Amino acid sequence: MTIHRLTSKLDGGDIIHHSVPKLEYGDGIHDVACKAVKKAAHDLVEILKRLKNGKVPSYVPQKSNGKLFVGTDWTPQHLRLIYQTFNNDIVDYYLDGKLTHVEPKLVNALKD
Repeated sequence: MTIHRLTSKLDGGDIIHHSVPKLEYGDGIHDVACKAVKKAAHDLVEILKRLKNGKVPSYVPQKSNGKLFVGTDWTPQHLRLIYQTFNNDIVDYYLDGKLTHVEPKLVNALKD
């Protein structure tokens, strides 16, 4: 999850922090989503504490802005790959190194 500065552009503000949950064997896609929300909430509290103590994070400009997803943007077909191809074990596949990926460049406001 991305924490960023607010602007008039949807999700277009400078990036302050990326929150990434710890993945564990047995996690399903919904477990990861819940862990991501919890991690972002925890990280945001820590960032606010640092701001209160005068520690201003670095801001990383975004190259584009986001999209507002609404209920009509989602259909059951979006989860079909996860459930039918991976039996909701996609995290296990990832942790076992069976999925290729490119490591994203993450912004971390909590590093010293």
